[in-house]
Amino acid sequence: MTKIRYMVLSDIHLGAYNSLLTYIEENQNHSPRYRVNAEKTSPVLKDLFPVLETIVQKINGTSSPKVEFILLGDVFELALGSISDASMSFERFLECCFSKGTRFSDHMIYIPGNHDHHLWETAREKQYTDYIASLKPKEKIQDAWHTTKMISPDFVTSDLLTEIMRRNKGLKRGIVKIAYPNLEISNSKQTKTIFLTHGHFLENIYELMSSLQSIIFPEKQNKKTIYDLERENFAWIDFFWSTLGRSGSVGEGIGLIYDKLQSEKAIQKLATNVAGYLVGLLKIGPILRFFLKYGLGFFLGKWISKIGQSERGMSDGVLGEEITTNLDRYFQELLPGQWEMETDRKFPNEFEFIFGHTHKPFSSDAKDLGLKTENVSLFNTGGWVVDTVEPTPAHGGAVILIDDDANAVSFRIYKEQDQTPFFEVPSGKSNPLYESLSKKIDLDAAVFLKLKATIHSEIELRRKVIEARIKEQAPSEK
Repeated sequence: MTKIRYMVLSDIHLGAYNSLLTYIEENQNHSPRYRVNAEKTSPVLKDLFPVLETIVQKINGTSSPKVEFILLGDVFELALGSISDASMSFERFLECCFSKGTRFSDHMIYIPGNHDHHLWETAREKQYTDYIASLKPKEKIQDAWHTTKMISPDFVTSDLLTEIMRRNKGLKRGIVKIAYPNLEISNSKQTKTIFLTHGHFLENIYELMSSLQSIIFPEKQNKKTIYDLERENFAWIDFFWSTLGRSGSVGEGIGLIYDKLQSEKAIQKLATNVAGYLVGLLKIGPILRFFLKYGLGFFLGKWISKIGQSERGMSDGVLGEEITTNLDRYFQELLPGQWEMETDRKFPNEFEFIFGHTHKPFSSDAKDLGLKTENVSLFNTGGWVVDTVEPTPAHGGAVILIDDDANAVSFRIYKEQDQTPFFEVPSGKSNPLYESLSKKIDLDAAVFLKLKATIHSEIELRRKVIEARIKEQAPSEK
């Protein structure tokens, strides 16, 4: 009988005001009206774990090994929130996860994304310190490394996440192990393979430093490995997506700008301010300055609007052209390249690929998505944030279930416009885990209906929060 071995969850952005798994407190007599209170537990979080426990109980029974979580990146919100709020929200997550103490393992795997990339940096620097401490006097010190192994991974313990876990009375032996950026899972016979990654390297912006190097030094262009991409871009990713937003009032302003990127009026004001500053540097007459300011402001506004829509994934499709192209490169170059560096085994002709980052849950064959690569089944974990005032149809959240024979099933928990849950595999396919879930789980049971209602109300609350933030002024405007 098939048994669930892993649950894969990503993009919960703990500590963020727009996260459904972070508690939002309303106070009508204070400004801001809404704020994160990470000492309290999100209603969605409270209702999510009884659902997951029900699934594990129905499929695994009581005697099976405990299910291990794979946290697939952007679990901590370190770009637009504080590390204290993220840490306390993670404690609330753990409290819900282990409230009954039986279903889930106290060993977790964490694969950082772009919004929590700094957790990888702190872990690998601690690892490097320990490595140096282990050397004999005058022994050569090797350079620091930037990735873990994908196959038989050399996990790096996260002291921060592990110590947060061990603050819980019943989790004194708990541990959070980091793999980055790729992880391979296979069945015991090594006939089935699953690759997991957060997914930020599927967008060109996260390779900006590599792209700039190619422009400035075109003679140095060559095929990149995943190690090259991380080594060349880690500082850029860490600064802009995992550090800048926590930089005092500057960080607060970045957060407000992020929200204002969905308001045409706010975008145009921002663009006009930037254009006014730039034009003011020119020694030109007032009439020309006026027309140049508003002309430049118009085009800047269009450009900023496009960036904002791209960052939020505000297109209706589950994948854009850029990510589709980069998925082919990932499957044909980056994954095989790392595989060949780590093993003599032949790279699999057929595999499954699980990623997050886009906040758009789906399961599909590569060919149905327009990819050139064949024999790949893709699963996206979606996300648990509400980024926009208006509903974004493709956005939603899922948990990917993996059994002991490396079969994967998407448990689609909600979409913004429809909170009806269902189990999903790529069209035309099935596997023993999917068949067992479909047979044994009643998705109309009270515990599922309660979660559905809670998600609906919390989505509406997040929209109110965003509307209020759009009207707020950045610190420099007050």
